[in-house]
Amino acid sequence: MKRILTVFPAVICLILSLCVPLCASADDFSYTHPGGAVKDYNYYTKGQFQHDYGYFDDSSGPNSYLYVTTYFPDSDYRTNTLYLQTPMDNELLFEEDNGVYKVSFKSSCSLIRRQSEYGGGFDSGYKFSVVSFKFDSNNNTIVFYSGANFSSEVWIPGDWKVFQVETNFFSSPDLVPNVTVEFTPDLSGNVDRTVLSSSGSKSLLQELNMKVTNNSSYAIQYRMWIEKKNQVTSRVKDASINGDYKTFFESSYDDDPVFVYYSNSVVYDVIGERSSQEDFNVQDVTKYNKATDWHYLSAGQVDDVMFDFSMINLTENCTYVCMVDVYKCDYECASTLLYNPDSEGFPAASEFKQVDMSYHVTAYLSTFVMLQYSDIKYDPNKTLGNILPYDGSKGISSAKQYEYSYDAKVDKNTGETLIGHKDLYNDVNSWINKKTDFSGSFGSSGTFGDFSVTSFSGMFSRVFGGVSMFMGYLPASIMNIFIFGFSCVVVIAIIKAVR
Repeated sequence: MKRILTVFPAVICLILSLCVPLCASADDFSYTHPGGAVKDYNYYTKGQFQHDYGYFDDSSGPNSYLYVTTYFPDSDYRTNTLYLQTPMDNELLFEEDNGVYKVSFKSSCSLIRRQSEYGGGFDSGYKFSVVSFKFDSNNNTIVFYSGANFSSEVWIPGDWKVFQVETNFFSSPDLVPNVTVEFTPDLSGNVDRTVLSSSGSKSLLQELNMKVTNNSSYAIQYRMWIEKKNQVTSRVKDASINGDYKTFFESSYDDDPVFVYYSNSVVYDVIGERSSQEDFNVQDVTKYNKATDWHYLSAGQVDDVMFDFSMINLTENCTYVCMVDVYKCDYECASTLLYNPDSEGFPAASEFKQVDMSYHVTAYLSTFVMLQYSDIKYDPNKTLGNILPYDGSKGISSAKQYEYSYDAKVDKNTGETLIGHKDLYNDVNSWINKKTDFSGSFGSSGTFGDFSVTSFSGMFSRVFGGVSMFMGYLPASIMNIFIFGFSCVVVIAIIKAVR
């Protein structure tokens, strides 16, 4: 009995050491007014709001939130507590000027107010629709607006002063990319390609110009694509391909991009040369000279790109969406390794060239219809300068061919650049062209198919010394399975050992 009592605390500590990192997170921004005086029990806590009003984590990470406590001057018991929550994919614009923070949202958010009552407790709460707000840390005031461009102030009665602010909307104005994107003709609404010459004659534009300007004080990486707005069919996950990669890649679905801007460049990447599972071996990241849809812009740099309309497979009077996504880039070239620290539970790792998805903005998002396009003869093989062809009519085959091919790579051990073209997509001997049997089972060697579990020591380092690289960079769902299974094994082993 004594032996069991001795080992029981160790078991509990082990389980806690495994579980705590899964839910730990840090707020991006917090502010507390040094002169304020508010007793803790007189305001509705952030935890209460998140519990009572449906705060939850989903597959894309936690919701964004703003938590504010305000009070009456010279009073420590009358408080207003405000909570605003919005999904992570609700795009926002943020700027800061000498302690004045301005945030506006693409879609309206729900602001909840709970006010303390004289007799104790809180009122039943009120809800307001909010599109933007201003927080002035110099005067300790916050104002919410129901209209765009900071118009139509939401009236909250009382001369309240801000005591504290907690939010994950922003951490620093420099961390949100500031990028301007211009298209000629503008891909918005009904696009008319008609141009009028100085002599009065009419013609149709044959080229689409895109100008991307990085106004940030740091480098960024961006990608541009066009897709259908009205999507009926959608591509299923890779698990449903029955081992036939080629057929899966070349089947067309409405949610596949119609066009993606690809060019040859140097990029950090991980390429599975023997199996698709190798794509997740982040420790194998290295520089490649290859086709990529990620384009790098240093601070202040401008990218002026000209596309021939014959490269883009569009149809008259069909509605499309054009998007340009931008991420802050901390490296000397773009990286394909996007990483969401909110959902994974750990910061992005520079040693793996991971791009933190927290510092992201959709710099261009517009819906358009081409009024004239029947005169354009689509050429899926056409190139223009460094712009590579993208055949959107053949599913995602172009994207996959570019993903699994390169002209040179850097040996991550020696640093030597190895020159030589490799095209796994069209190589008849590559794994892409061989049907894979997914019905196998674990063998004595500890493998499943061509995936090998080799980081047993990494799991021990997680228990006895923090987060190991192996466990730290697995997807959250897989990591949870490993943690639970490993915990059970260790607990059973300890109990057996003390019997």
